Amino acid sequence: MKIRNLAEQPSLASQYMAELRDVDLQTDRMRFRHNLNRLGQIMAYEVSKEIAFSRTDVTTPLGTAHCDVVGEPVVVATILRAGLPLHEGVLSFFDNAENAFVSAYRKYRPGSDEFDIHIEYLASPSLDGKTLILTDPMLATGGSAIDAVEAMYPDYEYWRVQREMAKLQLDDEVLYRPYGTLSNGEQTKLQLAVLFSKENNFLLIDEPTNHLDIRGRELVSRYL
Repeated sequence: MKIRNLAEQPSLASQYMAELRDVDLQTDRMRFRHNLNRLGQIMAYEVSKEIAFSRTDVTTPLGTAHCDVVGEPVVVATILRAGLPLHEGVLSFFDNAENAFVSAYRKYRPGSDEFDIHIEYLASPSLDGKTLILTDPMLATGGSAIDAVEAMYPDYEYWRVQREMAKLQLDDEVLYRPYGTLSNGEQTKLQLAVLFSKENNFLLIDEPTNHLDIRGRELVSRYL
């Protein structure tokens, strides 16, 4: 799987990200949502370079033209509600795509900062033979992404997750510990391992190295 890091080269995406992070601009909710939407459009264009296309003939006023069009069905999925503006931006480019939605929330344990993720609602078409684009801007916070992917893929293959975990130098034993007890770095690595264990997924990830130390960031950079 190829990773496109939009932060590697300055672009309009850099401007929109700066505004999203600016404490003086974050209070402007309309601007915040609009920038997420625009980032979704930029990311959709980058993703489109990696999906399958097919050649078709199109009748024009001057004759027949040979054109490339998206070659397989696309499903755009998001985690409600944080992902909606990003989802809308992606969908504005993949306007023939189907939609999938996951409603998930954190339920904190009494008297503790630990929490469990509860899936309230999942609506998704069949993903067989389709490309899934999962838009989740909250991935870096260690929140809902892993549970959402497991809900979408109840038949995921355990050995694939183990393989990705090994690449990230993550011990198998973390799979048997309560998710809330994992460090932020372990949560991030586990999320990446689960997401990358499934083929034909294109992930839009916001700052996946936020909770990693220098060594962890170098490891994840080599992995990606």
